[in-house]
Amino acid sequence: MGNLKSKEKISPGIIAADRRDSLKRGISRKIGFVDKRVTPDRRISKRSIIAFPVEIEVLSLLRKTISKIKGETHNISGKGLSVASKKPFPCGVVANIYLSLSSHSPPIRAKVLVIWTGFSPKENKFLSGLYFLGLSDDCPSIISDSRSMRKGEKRGLRIRQARSRDIKEILRIEKGAWPKELRATKEMFHSRLKTFPEGFLCAVVNGEIQGFVVTEILDYDIQCSSLSWQQATDHGYIRKTHNPNGDTLYGVSLSVSARAQRRVAVALLEATGKLVIKYGLKQGVFGSRIPRYHRYAAKMPVEEYIKAKTRTGRLLDPELGIYQSVGLRPVRIIPGYIRDPESLDYGILAVWENPFLDLTELFPFWAQLISSSFKVIRRYK
Repeated sequence: MGNLKSKEKISPGIIAADRRDSLKRGISRKIGFVDKRVTPDRRISKRSIIAFPVEIEVLSLLRKTISKIKGETHNISGKGLSVASKKPFPCGVVANIYLSLSSHSPPIRAKVLVIWTGFSPKENKFLSGLYFLGLSDDCPSIISDSRSMRKGEKRGLRIRQARSRDIKEILRIEKGAWPKELRATKEMFHSRLKTFPEGFLCAVVNGEIQGFVVTEILDYDIQCSSLSWQQATDHGYIRKTHNPNGDTLYGVSLSVSARAQRRVAVALLEATGKLVIKYGLKQGVFGSRIPRYHRYAAKMPVEEYIKAKTRTGRLLDPELGIYQSVGLRPVRIIPGYIRDPESLDYGILAVWENPFLDLTELFPFWAQLISSSFKVIRRYK
């Protein structure tokens, strides 16, 4: 379709895009406005002109080989997209599409049907219409599993929703991860599971639970709110604070086994990012402890401590370092956040803003596509 200029005007009914502001959100061009008017000669579904890099894998039935064709999106809707490329796609074939929406995660994989192909003299490119069939994982793949999929299977780590029969194992992990005065009770875990089961996730390694994360949804203003952990979580039960119509995924608890590797915590945080995208939320928020601060309180104020680093460049506090390594940004210091002598009752509010919010609000179908493929990019291991 050619590159859009910074403030190129687009005809009504199609999304305007401004490239300059979009890098902060992780999308190649930020959605500006949508004209929802429908006319008889216009498609009913909303459309957009946003150029994203795309790669199509097409299986040649005669040669039994796979052709890879690169291009960029020309139009996107909730049912499909059109792609501009230098090579044509054969009509009527099913293909894998890899769509790069953000630097925050790997390309999205989906199955598409090529329904039309034509040449545009004006663009000097081929235009092809692709219809979504579903996620690649929902259809038999025409290619072998990706390296990342095979790597994940070898490591034996998977994330799944918690079940009632997991509570005994969860209590064991809770006992080893938290001081006695901060541990959640059996009643709290049952209440959390009953209130928001989709937000209660376990990390299973080779059949054994090695960590879990509990979340809730609520309305949260990161600039103004100074809620303590007890206030934000209904004292750990979340019955009165969970609001399915809220705009924020709030981290109630993150616990990993003492013998678990760091990747378990990372995988759980990654799973919460998927929930933020899936439910079309504005942000994900965690209140981080700073358990080593009691050792340094006499030497430096908390404002200095949360920025202090070791000789290797990591943050001095390991718990805050995990959050920051996967992209959560510390935004506020909350005194009296939680009764924690090691942190001197301080909590550090860390936030991850959903870079796909505009796109998924416009095309809800994309929320499932993006969340299924989303992976965090760690700053350090």
